[in-house]
Amino acid sequence: MKIMRTAIRTAVLATLVAGVPAQAQPQPPPPAEGQAPGSAAPALASAAVAPWLAPEQSRPPKEWEGLARKSSGAVLGIGSRWENGALHLENEQLKWITSEGTDRNALIPVASINEQFLVCEKKPKGDCFEWGIKTKDADYRFRDILWRMGPTPKAQAIHDYMKVAYPNIAAPTYPVDERK
Repeated sequence: MKIMRTAIRTAVLATLVAGVPAQAQPQPPPPAEGQAPGSAAPALASAAVAPWLAPEQSRPPKEWEGLARKSSGAVLGIGSRWENGALHLENEQLKWITSEGTDRNALIPVASINEQFLVCEKKPKGDCFEWGIKTKDADYRFRDILWRMGPTPKAQAIHDYMKVAYPNIAAPTYPVDERK
């Protein structure tokens, strides 16, 4: 019974994170001859529900629009510290596509990511308003373009997706007193 509950939780999480309706997910294989229904191994159940989690298969492309990336370097009082764009995860690479010119785009191989993180307010039920990644050479920070208007679920959604898709990447949360 515990194995079945674990498989169901895995299925629900994978479905929510992947954004694929439950009816579009493949069904687990029927039990083998002489095997009790619902007694499939958790690895088989999760692979049947979210086949892209299997290492031999590639993940479907994922895109998050309406984001802002913190600019590197000094701003000097001209323009914004944040540039608008979209984040794409495809072929084991994160691609930042900015709306402000191709020279500001970024291509980050997932294999180079040492850590993904959330930045959240310290107060009770504090909003997690920033998602970021760290590589050996750089840090990248992303926020919903509406982050100043109040709680936004986008940073948390990206963090949750990456945590399921890449469980071996460290995923801490950093608390801050206030949004800046």
